[in-house]
Amino acid sequence: MVHIIREGKERILFLSNRLEFYKINERTEGVIDAIQQNVSTNVIETKYNMSSESIESVMGILKRDKQLAPIVGEYPYLRKLILNVSNSCNLNCSYCYANGGNYASEDRLMDKQTAQNTLDKFIDIFGEIKYIQFFGGEPLLNYSVIKFVCEYVSELYDAQRIHIMPQFGIVTNGTIINDGILEILSNYHVSVTISCDGPQKINDHLRMNFKQQGVYSKVATNIRILEKKAKITPNIEVTYTRYHHDNDLKIPELLDFFYREFSIKNVHIVPVSLKKTHKLSLLDYDDFLESVSEETIKQNKLTFTVKNLIYNLQHRCGDCKICGAGVDIFSVGVDGQVYPCFMMTDRDDYVLTNTKKGKSIFQQNIDSARKKYNFNRITNPSCKGCFNNLLCNGCMGRNVFETGNPFACAENQCKFLRGLTEKLILELAKC
Repeated sequence: MVHIIREGKERILFLSNRLEFYKINERTEGVIDAIQQNVSTNVIETKYNMSSESIESVMGILKRDKQLAPIVGEYPYLRKLILNVSNSCNLNCSYCYANGGNYASEDRLMDKQTAQNTLDKFIDIFGEIKYIQFFGGEPLLNYSVIKFVCEYVSELYDAQRIHIMPQFGIVTNGTIINDGILEILSNYHVSVTISCDGPQKINDHLRMNFKQQGVYSKVATNIRILEKKAKITPNIEVTYTRYHHDNDLKIPELLDFFYREFSIKNVHIVPVSLKKTHKLSLLDYDDFLESVSEETIKQNKLTFTVKNLIYNLQHRCGDCKICGAGVDIFSVGVDGQVYPCFMMTDRDDYVLTNTKKGKSIFQQNIDSARKKYNFNRITNPSCKGCFNNLLCNGCMGRNVFETGNPFACAENQCKFLRGLTEKLILELAKC
């Protein structure tokens, strides 16, 4: 699709099928519009005082859009298996979508048998698992099962039952660290993501324990312990809320803060998922759009989402899935229930199967899920006419919260994602 991005007098021609963009002027925009309306070359020459050779050159560029850029296909393995090893949490964060970590059930931990059943069932179907992520609640409340999973997977690899050693990762609130945990994280090269929302004033207003005490000091101490004792520099995940905006703490400043305090560059900043009536819900996404500029690009002060967009534009590689949930990403609850996404945990409508089921039934259930959730933005009626359909960073879990439909993105979210791509391309064109 040919799409023109405008800002003042700036004009960028974006060939969305090819993921290519070109600076143009207003005259060239007029020529492109005329070509698309099948105006004759002679009329275009006269109206825009342009030679036939120049017009043919523009036509040649436009024809490039007829061929799609390379698109990520089906992976020959399970891309991500999320193990929700704990339906319990030691914090009581003010914006938690998971009801304090236990979702819609009682506090409990995954046992070793459920963990082993899960690994065996998914390996039987997919052969290999690229990434295993430990999640919760707070997963480190169940670090004995995390250790078991790492050991068991290593045994499978040594026995050549699997031929790719999965990468392990964990998303934690960063409040629990001991020598046993440090040993696990170090020995199995676990990628650690710690949830922290910024400086102490901000973080402690949003993230606190059940005594209503902020946890920033504990988290900061544990980040430094991780770096010193386990030689692990964690990633940071920030949930960006209206409280950040109201305190004038913008995204570049958050990135500066984590680098200044901990020398951490990998910071994932996501907008909070809440009903619009919640006091922490964002009124708009302007702070995210304003964080993208020629300066922040050159200084690499960018969120993961923007970095991924730049990578896809640089390598001209698109993706037509929403996010992979239910196709090459699955989440398993403490009781073995399988969901497309961890954000759907304990929602009966999204239970796909259970790892305690027999091999044949489990296989059928997963096959059915992969057909159901195999969303294609190129062919879907609501997405196929959008210039952003190869770059859109959607989220089925967020869709469930905002629209009640994993396949339907809220209009304000669609508008934001389109605006983010346009803003990024405009700023890249200046670099």
